[in-house]
Amino acid sequence: MGKPATEGGTAAHTGNSVPSGVGAVRRASVVVAGVVTVAALLPAASAGAEEDYPRPAAGSFTVAGHGFGHGRGMSQYGARGAALAGLTSTQVLDFYYPGTAVASLATGNQIRVRLMAVPAAAVTVYGASGLRVRDVATGGVTNLTDTAALARYRVVADAAALRVQHSADGGSTWGAVTSGAGPMSFEGPPAVRVAYPDGTSRDYEGAVAGVRTGDTTVAGVNTLSMERYLNGVVPREMPASWPAVALQVQAVAARTYAAYGRAHIAAGAAWDTCDTTACQVYGGLRLYQGGTVTNLQPASSTGAVTATANRVRTYGGAPILAQFSSSNGGWTVADPNLPYLVAKADPYDAVDNPRANWTGTLPAATVQGCFPAVGTLDRIAVLSRDGHGSWGGRILDVRLDGHDGAGTPTAVTTTGTALRSCASSVLFSTYFTITSGFTQTVTPGAVRDPGDGSMDLFTRGPVGDMYYRMFVSGRGWLPWQALGGSVVGAPAALRRADGSTQVWFRGLGNGLHSARVSAAGAFLGWQHWGGVVTSRPYPVRMSDGSTLVFYRGGDGALWYGSWNAAMTFTGWHGLGGGLTVDAGPGAAATGPGAVTVVVNGSSGSVYTRSLAGGRWGPWVNRGGAALGDVAAASPGAGTVDLYLRGTTSALYGMRAVNGQFGGWVNLGGVLGAGPFAAATPGRTDIYALGTNGSAYQRVRTSTWGPWVRLPN
Repeated sequence: MGKPATEGGTAAHTGNSVPSGVGAVRRASVVVAGVVTVAALLPAASAGAEEDYPRPAAGSFTVAGHGFGHGRGMSQYGARGAALAGLTSTQVLDFYYPGTAVASLATGNQIRVRLMAVPAAAVTVYGASGLRVRDVATGGVTNLTDTAALARYRVVADAAALRVQHSADGGSTWGAVTSGAGPMSFEGPPAVRVAYPDGTSRDYEGAVAGVRTGDTTVAGVNTLSMERYLNGVVPREMPASWPAVALQVQAVAARTYAAYGRAHIAAGAAWDTCDTTACQVYGGLRLYQGGTVTNLQPASSTGAVTATANRVRTYGGAPILAQFSSSNGGWTVADPNLPYLVAKADPYDAVDNPRANWTGTLPAATVQGCFPAVGTLDRIAVLSRDGHGSWGGRILDVRLDGHDGAGTPTAVTTTGTALRSCASSVLFSTYFTITSGFTQTVTPGAVRDPGDGSMDLFTRGPVGDMYYRMFVSGRGWLPWQALGGSVVGAPAALRRADGSTQVWFRGLGNGLHSARVSAAGAFLGWQHWGGVVTSRPYPVRMSDGSTLVFYRGGDGALWYGSWNAAMTFTGWHGLGGGLTVDAGPGAAATGPGAVTVVVNGSSGSVYTRSLAGGRWGPWVNRGGAALGDVAAASPGAGTVDLYLRGTTSALYGMRAVNGQFGGWVNLGGVLGAGPFAAATPGRTDIYALGTNGSAYQRVRTSTWGPWVRLPN
């Protein structure tokens, strides 16, 4: 059970040399090159929404979760919430165990409970009036007559027999009493008081036996009626102060759980259940600690047992596996093999429940210690969830990616349950997400769907791979997905006519690459287009559906690749000029067949060049001074906006309407890299890397909105 409620790619450019200043103009040339579509050139990414969480620089992941325990069957906090809502115990049990029937066990039926804290060396009890020991194998009984305060009796084992011994001095010295094959059962008084190594002792109703578990080891087993057993279970599993209905639900669930376990034990087993959270917590009748005696069976709990005497839940005529946990976090968990354990929303669980929502810190070192094969942990990838509730529900499978001492990548696949067990003091259930992000190093490329407000965002991941996440209206940002690949510099994104999004980037071999995700966020694969790219590429979709992608070539000049509406490659095109090293251009389609390109020139100024009527115009110096990549966007026909990171790291913008350019305007902010811009009619979204390693967004409509930090 969960803790109880009480405890918790590459063709080279060719051509003449190019002048270093962007003001020099060269006739556009076309280089026809074959297009390669080879997925093997880049690492494959998993299909589906794999969540990827890179290791934070500080070495610990932050987490947020729901619930406490496995979430199957009854939620203890949920039972309480349902009781407070006015449901009866029958209605609560029907909710958590749908399709089950009410039945009764025979009066007086017994159960055998292993007392797990009893040491393997001996089962020790206090002397008491009427105490006797019975050899279960033979039926022989020996009366144990010493009732003095220091009188103790114990069962020990050797290879020949189980031996009962007596001590008159509190356990300092021992003498023989009797022996036999056993088990040797202490019984007689209303309760048998068992001594524990920590100096405490407990009273248990019924009998307590020493049962052989090895040549020289024994186990302590308490045999008593089911109802008396439940008197010791209910207050340990649920606070006695909770509503009577909730306590009655706990009593029926605990009785049913015990009956199921008893019916499914292996033949010849010496006990039916245990007294810990591995089974159900059972405390006995009284606790002796120091000079204090504590009653462990409050009247409210025993009253719930009495009110539901012998009552169980059955399916197919047999007691069900009536699992329960402290809190399901708002969703019950299904067991596909048990039709009465189903997944459904629980409206009662969150009522006054401190375990409905929790946060914590998960050190990478903890995970490494549990899974040493991973070496140094680099990231946690969530591979699958159960599909119910927040974040897609409870984690089913995870992959731990890392590297060994030689830097060789490692990967360990395990279950969400195993990960939770590794860090149970932090992860209270498998129903959690990782909230920590990673320090970003480039400006992201992103596009927004004006219809539903969703957004696709791409950036360079912590090990140089492509990272992707989606914003969904009403749900917020979905987790990062690692798409693989090797990304140099910043990516750029472009929405296609079919609703998918294509991200363009420079690969390790300075080739032009792209990847695509569907409108629903599914990864659709890689393409390697060739070329020699030495900057961030900048894509533009023209009014006829064709695509142009602009970039700094291997010769330092401006180049672009062209694709028709069917995304068939049609050639490489050189536009001359000279761009600052590693500084990518920006571009925007301003009307049918019209596009304006802006570059950070190697001469220190910003230049534009425009295509209209099938001809490229000259380079025009627009002044200004930029650091790194520049950007452009067109929120309406005939309008183009230029954006750059100025020498003070602030964002600067310039607007042109029908070819008439204004001046540069300081738009504020402190950028850590050049911006990216994406426009839809009447709106431009600016994306930039902040100096703190986070990405920021600013929206321009008729006015400017504030800078908004995007979650890492």
